[in-house]
Amino acid sequence: MPVWYPSKKMQCIIKAESAKVEFAFLLAAEHDDAVLEIWDQPPSLPLEYLDKRGRLQRPMHTADYFVFGREECGWIECKPTEELLKQEKTRPNRFVRDEQGIWHCPPGEPFAATSGLTYRVWSSDQINWIAQDNAIYLEDYYQDLEQLYVPEQSLAILHRLVDEQPGITLADLREAAEGIPADLINIAIAKHDLSVDLGC
Repeated sequence: MPVWYPSKKMQCIIKAESAKVEFAFLLAAEHDDAVLEIWDQPPSLPLEYLDKRGRLQRPMHTADYFVFGREECGWIECKPTEELLKQEKTRPNRFVRDEQGIWHCPPGEPFAATSGLTYRVWSSDQINWIAQDNAIYLEDYYQDLEQLYVPEQSLAILHRLVDEQPGITLADLREAAEGIPADLINIAIAKHDLSVDLGC
């Protein structure tokens, strides 16, 4: 199921072809300060590889995203791990895993490198589902984060409580932070990166 996401970073709607892997990457990139721009459905690139029978294949391929980052720029292909495992058997020269379990696209990487760019395969194994759920829960706060403010005294109390109880749940934090409204706690989590288990 496709998702149309209103990206604050890009100031436009970005499409994710599936609600799981592609959207998970898009949401992670949206909240990653190292990512400057995210473009969906970038222009196609040519791939060249041998199939299982040794025949040369030269398909044109459209990656899911093109990302401009602080350290690198390049194409991103998002795939469920189960599909990559199947592709590894049926197209062993198109998708491979290295010793650390990171997926690669051998025909995509050298093409990207000729222009000083990268080609990355992003698998569902890389998704932090807790961070995903938390980002969705806090989405309304992220939209206007610059205008939102938490009084210094309240912020100091919240930091102390989180430092005293690493991994504290949102419910427990709300109970311990008597007198601090729930909205202020949510703003503090979104704006000041408090490590709280939101339990979403």
